[in-house]
Amino acid sequence: MNFGVDNYRLNFIKLYTVISILCIALFAFVALRERYSSVYTRGRTYGKYVSILGSGMIVLNTIWKWIDAGIIICSERAALIVNFVYFIFDIMIYYNLTLYYDYSCGQIYSKKKKLLLFIPFGFTLFLEVLNLKYRFLYNIVYDSTIHAYHYERGELFLLGSLFPYGIMIGNVIMRFYSYIKNNMSTREKNEYHVIYIMFLSAAISISALINTQLDPIPVYSIVLALGVYMYYFHEVESQVSLDSLTKLSNKREMYFVMGRQIENIKNISGKKLWLIMIDANDFKAINDGFGHDIGDKALIEIADAMRKIAGMYREYRCFIFRFGGDEFGIIMVAEDEEPVNNLITQINNYLEAYTKNEKIEYKISLSFGYCFYESWMDKSDFIKKADNMLYENKKKYHLLNQKN
Repeated sequence: MNFGVDNYRLNFIKLYTVISILCIALFAFVALRERYSSVYTRGRTYGKYVSILGSGMIVLNTIWKWIDAGIIICSERAALIVNFVYFIFDIMIYYNLTLYYDYSCGQIYSKKKKLLLFIPFGFTLFLEVLNLKYRFLYNIVYDSTIHAYHYERGELFLLGSLFPYGIMIGNVIMRFYSYIKNNMSTREKNEYHVIYIMFLSAAISISALINTQLDPIPVYSIVLALGVYMYYFHEVESQVSLDSLTKLSNKREMYFVMGRQIENIKNISGKKLWLIMIDANDFKAINDGFGHDIGDKALIEIADAMRKIAGMYREYRCFIFRFGGDEFGIIMVAEDEEPVNNLITQINNYLEAYTKNEKIEYKISLSFGYCFYESWMDKSDFIKKADNMLYENKKKYHLLNQKN
């Protein structure tokens, strides 16, 4: 170590190190909470990976800062390796962060899709290996005045950032488009989830690109650690009212909305409050025959179909819920049952067209039961009456299938 460094510079490095340790503490908290979460999803696994990789990256970044200040003396090769491993961690953070956000939005990745997603990140890893010899992304330059090595970006530095940051920024653009599009049709809590991810993705990507211009503050480490930490708590908060898979409102939220709408309907003349209970037909066969990942994908497609069709019925104030398992619910306000029947028909038609267009091997269809609220009912009576009609329609569906 070189103790000839001036106190001013040394104090800045100490402050930098303390901030880095606090960032690592945030990552450690999220990693442990994700590891022992009572609500397990594949997305949480990627959240844990991001936290572990982020901690490693911050450690390397702090070591480099001590080297760059001339406090730690090392060889050119050692300085280059520290930067090389730092960028490897950075690339893998972005890969896992993309998966973390996408799984959180309900996108299910097969092994093939994950491999395809990894290709641009793998190419960037290859560029980092080539840079060890050709130094076209970044270089390590010796400063004889403090007997230490400095990091300098190369002419093609942005080539190494193109895919990791580009994919994140691309997702930001697509999520913004999705937010605008869906917000025009139906306002659900999932929309706030999407725009939250959009801003976090943009903040993390921008902070990474301008990080070296804001020395001696570890802006990238701060934004990344705080972003993951805040997103973790956003996810925990969402679990109170949102279903973690489909991102529809959950059963708890359904009871809350139902109570509120029952009170509202008492003050609206000529309107009725309708409850539609929905169940996926032969869902167990999909799970048993194709696996639970495909079953999850089918539930997401059902949720998306209900969102899109309900968005066409905005004047009927539709609220969509996942009641549990393969059962869903829709609450809507209408004068009679005609729009209810039209909504049901269009949802099933949409799913039938989807199975044909996507050429999937399994069939997605739904059975429905519905009723309108009457003054003698409480919430349980309301649900029970719609459920009974659903049960009768399920029996008709199975009888018809047996004959065929």
